[in-house]
Amino acid sequence: MKETLEKISFIETEKPDAVERIFCEELDSKGEREPLNESVMSVLVALVMSDPEKIKEMLASAKKITGTVSIFESRATSLGLSLDEKTVIFFGLISGTPGIAVMYSYYLAYVFTKREVKEMAFDDIMVDTFPDGLFTDSTLTEFWEKQKVDTGGKNTSDNLLDYPEASKSITLT
Repeated sequence: MKETLEKISFIETEKPDAVERIFCEELDSKGEREPLNESVMSVLVALVMSDPEKIKEMLASAKKITGTVSIFESRATSLGLSLDEKTVIFFGLISGTPGIAVMYSYYLAYVFTKREVKEMAFDDIMVDTFPDGLFTDSTLTEFWEKQKVDTGGKNTSDNLLDYPEASKSITLT
């Protein structure tokens, strides 16, 4: 029998540290990570080895392949993240769903805020933030469910990550 998670109170959507406190800190401390699989590793190596002109081509191509690249880029931009194209390509491509793209953008904003930096290069993000690998699919699914909001029947999003006010503490603009 599947456990039913208690939804977050709607009042949390108005608290500027709700995303940091409820989502990011929990994901950081309790999220399981796994080493990169072969296909993800090949994307990483291709990005690291490519010259800037090739990276521009890869970004344009990646945006045509999947909408998660643009979703990741858009959400990261709205959070004030200054990301290089390699980072946008990588996290956009490895995000199998729009929700995963959104979760990684918030997690990176949290990491940048915690480290008091405005930008980090792709290589540094991978070495410093994900030395043990990326979050497992089961962790991402679990944390997507944990950020659900009880809207009380209001015609609004049930995702805490969709409320800009709730992420002010990790917004870098």
